[in-house]
This record gives sequence, structure tokens and C-alpha cells, in this order.
Amino acid sequence: MHTPNKEKQTNNKRIFNQYKNYDELDINEVSSILLEQYEIIGGRKFLKTDEANNFMPSDEMELRRMDIMHVLTRYSWKGNFSAPVEEILKNGKATVLDAGCGTGCWVLDLGHDFPNSTFVGVDIQPCGFPSVNQRSPNIGFLEYNLLNGIPFPDKTFDYVHMASMWTALTKQQYMNVIHELVRVTKNNGWIEIYEANFNLKNLGNYMKVVQDAFHTKLKQNGFDPMIFLEISKCLKSINELTNIEHKKLDVSIGGWAGRYGEFVLESVKQFYGSATYMPDYMGISQNEYQKLIDGFDKQCNQNQSSLDIHRFIAKKVNLSETQ
Repeated sequence: MHTPNKEKQTNNKRIFNQYKNYDELDINEVSSILLEQYEIIGGRKFLKTDEANNFMPSDEMELRRMDIMHVLTRYSWKGNFSAPVEEILKNGKATVLDAGCGTGCWVLDLGHDFPNSTFVGVDIQPCGFPSVNQRSPNIGFLEYNLLNGIPFPDKTFDYVHMASMWTALTKQQYMNVIHELVRVTKNNGWIEIYEANFNLKNLGNYMKVVQDAFHTKLKQNGFDPMIFLEISKCLKSINELTNIEHKKLDVSIGGWAGRYGEFVLESVKQFYGSATYMPDYMGISQNEYQKLIDGFDKQCNQNQSSLDIHRFIAKKVNLSETQ
């Protein structure tokens, strides 16, 4: 009879003890930890692979955070998109891609609202995908790493969408993916990209310490917290794109702006709280790091903090028709 390696058993026990909510894991999450697909940092589960960037966790708490962010984003913009695609979604049997779809909320929303069109979400992490009985027949999801390109032929989609990928893609990778979005878009199709500017405005001391350290950490690894400044430049550099538009909203953070501001504040705190590797990077304890985040409430209200959110829109044209 095979006896499990005692050292490996001890290591697995240590891993489980680090994970605060492991009793709530489903069988896939348990298996993935045992197979060492993940590492546990500060009680949060991070994907452990050289084939992807892992600055945000891959666990149920992160999935819930992304769901809340989707709702807040939709509320802020008074809708799920700004591109002029409503008519083709209603009547034209359009094909739509959401690159880096996360939990698939954006895809689910549009699939429900526009049953005559087909929606596909692509993400490296399938754990957040809704089950078949949770989605309508015009919706599908595909597990795939965008660092390897977008797995569809040229000119497949009428409308492509990407949101909140600045912590998943380095600056160069981000620019590469934009070119892939253009490639898979049909002539006369539309591209839309959403990003928040996480250089928050009117910060208190606690918030500035956390934000500056987080930005420095990501910059050292090739990420650009100000990637929104590069998106328009990249779109304008692509000859096939026209009708390029940049929309910006100012979003208030904190109770000074009412219930909406409170929800935004909680989302910001969850975002920075998810970066459980930051205490080690900053040379402080987990408790000290959490105290800095807890201090956001008072400082946001005192300083009337806010952040910008951005949507970028472009139309792809046939170059031969414009010459």
C-alpha cells in the first residue's frame, strides 16, 4: 500500500492552515491547492504560474469584489457600454467578445438584454464562469490566456470589450492585447476599453502611503498604474481605427458623497486589501497594513477623495475603402 510522503502531508497541512476559509472551498479549489497550482499569501489564494501575472487573488472573495465593481461601474456610467452598438445588438445578430471577462457579469447582463446577439467571455480563470444553467443560450465562456493572443480568426466580432486589466497585463502586454482586439474586430465593428485611474485624488496620508507603495511594486514588474494615458495613444496609432473617443467620469469616494460613495470606498478598500503581499513589501505586519486601509474611511470624508474612470471607444474600418 502506498504511503503518502510525510513531508508533503505536512506542507499541505501548513497551506490549509494559512487559508482562513478553506472549509468553504469547493472540491476544485481543494484539488488546486493540493496540486500546488496556487500559493497562499496573507490568507488569500493567488494563481501560481509563470504564464500569467498574479497581482490580484484567485478566490471567492476576489470574485465577489469583481461582481461589486461591475455593478458600481454600470451605475456610474448609467449603462454597460458607451459605444454606439445598441441597434446592432438588438437587431443585427451581432457577435460580441469580452476579453478578460472575470466572473462574466458584463457578458451575462448583455446576453440577457440582447437575446438576438451572441456573447463570448474569455478569461484565464474559469472558476468565476457562471454555470450553463445560470446563463442564456446566447452566452458562452472560454478559458484562455490572453498573453497568448485572442483565440479567434481575424474579423470575428462586431463589438469587442475589455475592462480593468491594468493589474493583469504589463504595459507592453496591454498594447499587444489592444492590437489583438483590433485584429478580431470586423470592419465597421467597435472596440471599447474601460479602465479606472487608480492615482486617487485628495488622498490622506494613510491612503497615499498604501497607493504609492502599491504603484511602486507594480511598476517594478512592468505594470503601469496610469495605463489609461497610453490607451488613446495606442488606438490613435492604429491606421484601421477611426471615430476614437475618450470619455471620463469623476467618481466620489466615501460617505461624504452618500451611499454610492460609501460603496465605492468599500470597493477601493477591498482592492488594496486584496494585495496581501504588500505588508512584506512595505516591511510592516498584516495588522499594520490593515490599519492603514481602515484609516481610508475618515480620510476620504475629510478630504473628499475621488477617482477618475475612463472609457475608450474606436471604430474599425476597411483601409482599402478609405484610400
